[in-house]
Amino acid sequence: MKLLNSIIFSILILLNIAYAQISATAEIDRNEIRIGEPIELKLKLQLPNDALKNQIKWPIFKDTITQKIEIIDTSKIDYSKASVIEQKLRISVYDSGQFVLPPIKFVNAKDTTQYAITNTLIIIVHTVPTDSSETSVKDIKPIFEEPFDIKWYMPLIIKILIGVLIVALIIYFLYRYFKKKPKKEEQDKPKLPPHIVALEKLQKIQQEELWKQGKIKEYYSDVADTIREYIEGRYKVPALEQTSQETLQALKFHAIDKASREKLKYILNLSDLVKFAKFLPIESDHQNILQSAIDFVNETKLETISQNASTTNQVNPS
Repeated sequence: MKLLNSIIFSILILLNIAYAQISATAEIDRNEIRIGEPIELKLKLQLPNDALKNQIKWPIFKDTITQKIEIIDTSKIDYSKASVIEQKLRISVYDSGQFVLPPIKFVNAKDTTQYAITNTLIIIVHTVPTDSSETSVKDIKPIFEEPFDIKWYMPLIIKILIGVLIVALIIYFLYRYFKKKPKKEEQDKPKLPPHIVALEKLQKIQQEELWKQGKIKEYYSDVADTIREYIEGRYKVPALEQTSQETLQALKFHAIDKASREKLKYILNLSDLVKFAKFLPIESDHQNILQSAIDFVNETKLETISQNASTTNQVNPS
């Protein structure tokens, strides 16, 4: 019996020694403040080993610690240090006098009989002293003249400059518009037939020889666009707004011989390959596409159709 009592007593002593190694402290950065002035409360729990970190039940605070001591904000619980748990709270008191911050209890969740408590703290709160000089009647202060600062005027200056720039641009574009506006005589001037305009452009393209300057894409684009403009003027088909396939499809309803259709198809397809597929044509293609364009205009121009019709009427009079 004595042996059993000795064993139990020894176990209790060991438990007390182990528990004694757990200590809780509370610290404040100062214990005298004015009403409403915030102070920092630091809670620290020292453990014998890290294994106990998950067993400690940390107290949960809401808005107050006591009726008079209020919590402004709370930091996260810091488990980063070995065998130490910490938390910081910003607290304040909104009444004057002396206030007790009571011990805060930390309980072992697995054994609620084991716990640690912090030390008691005293907070002394002073009222804000009244300065009689602040409430006394004083003379009216003279008008304060603010020194000139260009930075204060910069937003206004920038707005004025932007406004002037916008007005200048409007005047400039209006001037350009009315300057380039064709005169009435020019508007009344009859337009040249589409085939003449097209042939003049093709002749200019032939003289420039852009492919020799390495501007192959520009050369093929100029040839194809000239033919598209001719088709719009000659057949009233919006070729400039259509794809090559759409243009060829629209021209099926117009009287164009097979040879001319093949030339047009060759011009549009080859120019598309150069512009969109980065196709590099050979030297002969440069001359062939231009000649095909000239031939297509000459073979489909309105005058040629009219002359053929006139010749047919002479041969087969009605």
